[in-house]
Amino acid sequence: YGAPIGQDSGFMVLFDHRQDEGHGRLPQKARIDSLLLKANTRLNEALSLEGSVGWDEQRVERARAPAPGQERYERKYDTLSGALGLTWSQEQHHWHTTANWERQDVMTDVRSRTEGDYGNLALESVYTFYGDQHWITVGGEARRDTVDLLTTRQGREVSGIKATIRNYALFAQDEIRLLNDRLTVIPGARVEHHSRFGSSFNPHLSAMLELADGTNLRASVGRSFKSPTIWQLYRDRPLLHGNREYLESNPDLDPETAWSANLGIEKRWQTLPLWTSANLFGSRVSDMIITVDTNREINGLPVRTYDNVDKVNIRGGELAFQLGDYNGLYLKGSGGVTRSTQKSGPFDGKQLTYVPRYQLNLAPGYVSDSGRWGTQLTWSKVGRQYRDRNNKFEIKDHQVVDASAWLMLSTGRLAPKLSLDLGNLTDSDKGETQANRYRTGCSIKLSLSGEF
Repeated sequence: YGAPIGQDSGFMVLFDHRQDEGHGRLPQKARIDSLLLKANTRLNEALSLEGSVGWDEQRVERARAPAPGQERYERKYDTLSGALGLTWSQEQHHWHTTANWERQDVMTDVRSRTEGDYGNLALESVYTFYGDQHWITVGGEARRDTVDLLTTRQGREVSGIKATIRNYALFAQDEIRLLNDRLTVIPGARVEHHSRFGSSFNPHLSAMLELADGTNLRASVGRSFKSPTIWQLYRDRPLLHGNREYLESNPDLDPETAWSANLGIEKRWQTLPLWTSANLFGSRVSDMIITVDTNREINGLPVRTYDNVDKVNIRGGELAFQLGDYNGLYLKGSGGVTRSTQKSGPFDGKQLTYVPRYQLNLAPGYVSDSGRWGTQLTWSKVGRQYRDRNNKFEIKDHQVVDASAWLMLSTGRLAPKLSLDLGNLTDSDKGETQANRYRTGCSIKLSLSGEF
C-alpha cells in the first residue's frame, strides 16, 4: 500500500493477576490471571489495521478440603478472545469495520458437575459522511451467542443446555446543522431482528440549541429495545459477582422496550470558572429487566436473579456543577432524585428494586500548577432503596467517603502514573439491614500505570 507495515504502529502487552484469600467465615481462595496483547499499524494514508488477543483464567478453590476423587477447584473459567478492526478514512468519508470473538470454557463441580462452553461472534460496520451541514451515518451489526452445557451427577446426565441466539441490526442517522450551526438536529432509526424475540423498529430524535454563548439546551426522545443476554438467560450456576453476591439466570425473560425523553440545559459561565447543568428525564418501560433477591444464600452471600416488570414509569431530575479550573482547587457536585414505580400486576405502586430515591455527591480536590499530582475527597449520600419487588426488604439511606491521590513520576505524555485509592474511609454499612449480609468495608488500592 505504499508504506511499509511498521510505520505509525504501536503495541501493548498487559498482564493482570488478582487473588482473593477469602475471609474468616469462608476461607475460600480464588485467583484470576489475564493476558492482553494489542497492536495497530497504518497500511497507508487512508487505511489502518488494529487487533488484539486476550486470555483469561479464573480458579476458585473448594471451601473445604477436596474429597477423594475431587479436584482442587470447584469452579474453572478459561476465556480466549480476539478482535480485528479495519479503518478507512479519506477527506469526508470514514468507514470502520470490526470483528470480535470470544469463547469461555466452564467447569463447576459442587453438588453436581457442569462442563461446557459459552461463545460469541460479533461483526459491525459503520460508514460516516462528513458534509458541510449533514453528517450521515449508516451501519449494520450481526451477533451470534452460543451456550453448550452438560450437567452430570455421579457420572449420569442430569440436564443440559444447548442454545444459539442471533441478532441482526441496521441503523442510520443524520446530524443536521441549522441556524449558522446554533441548532443541531439528529433524526435516526434502528431496525433489529432477534432470533428468539422477532423484529423491532426503534426511532429516535435529539436536538441541541445554543441559546447564548456558553449556554446549550438539549432534548431527546426515542424508543429502545433491549433483549436479555445469553448470560441472563442461560447460566450453569449462580455466578459470584464482585465478591458480594451471586447472580442466577432466568430462561423465561422477555425483552425490554421503552420510550424515553430527556430535557436539559447546561451553562459555562463567562465571568467565573463555573459549569452548571440541570436535567429532567422520564421513561415508560415494558417488561423491564431487573435484579431481584431470591431469599437464598450461597456461602453466606445473597443469591439474586433477573425478572421482568410488566410496566414501569421512571422519572426524575439531576443538578450538577463544577467550580474551578484545570489546576488549583476545585469543587464538583451533583444531586438527583428518581421515582421508579411499577404500574401493573400485584406490585402496582411499588418501587423498583435497587433504585435509590435520591443521590448526592460532593468532591473537593486539588491539582498542582504543574499538573503532576493531585488529590480528591469524595462524599456520597445514597437514599433508601429496596431489595424485593414487594418493598419489604429495605436498604437504608447511607453515606460513603472515599479519597484518592495520584502522582506523575516524570514529565511527558507517556509518563507513568502512581495512584492511591482509599475506599469507604468511615466503614459505612451501606444501608445494610439484614444480618449476615456481606459488604465492602474499608479498602486500599495502590496502582502504577504507564504507556509506551
